[in-house]
Amino acid sequence: WATWCGPCAMSTPHVQQLYEKHKAEGFEVLGVALENDKGEQIPDYVRQMGVTYTVGMADPSDQVRAWIGPQTGIPAVFLVDKKGRIRWSQSGYAPSLEHKLDEAVEAVLRE
Repeated sequence: WATWCGPCAMSTPHVQQLYEKHKAEGFEVLGVALENDKGEQIPDYVRQMGVTYTVGMADPSDQVRAWIGPQTGIPAVFLVDKKGRIRWSQSGYAPSLEHKLDEAVEAVLRE
């Protein structure tokens, strides 16, 4: 995600809701920002969006961009299980895809 990314701002409330719903079950969210500056906008964004999950910044962002791949846009979501395996991923944002993330999280938590 990034503070300057419109689709990221649209997806943030759902990620926050999902975190609040499942954090007692051990669900964690790590929001890694890909900023074009030193991240000066991050604290205000987090406060304005009501984000309570862990947020950090990729520095340098090239390392994260290499990991997620050049074809992956933001926001990018990776669901990682307790063994460190990527179990589900999504690039970009559409409200119609929110239920797929919900289902994937719930399936991994049931395991």
